[in-house]
Amino acid sequence: MVMAYHPDCKSCKEFAEDYERIAAKFKEQKSNVDFLAINFSNNDISKLKIEAFPTFRLYSGKKSFSEYGK
Repeated sequence: MVMAYHPDCKSCKEFAEDYERIAAKFKEQKSNVDFLAINFSNNDISKLKIEAFPTFRLYSGKKSFSEYGK
């Protein structure tokens, strides 16, 4: 799961703790789900076509199959 965020985004800050808690829970359970948070203050959002922050995407391999953008 990928979370695209911007550090100045209020909604991103609200989701951050929950996202970290969920990622830790999956890691604890030795799940094969990886969690990644990408800070877009220094990254080009056009490559991933991010339209809103935060955006959450689920990937299987290199293919995105589900998305939620605030």
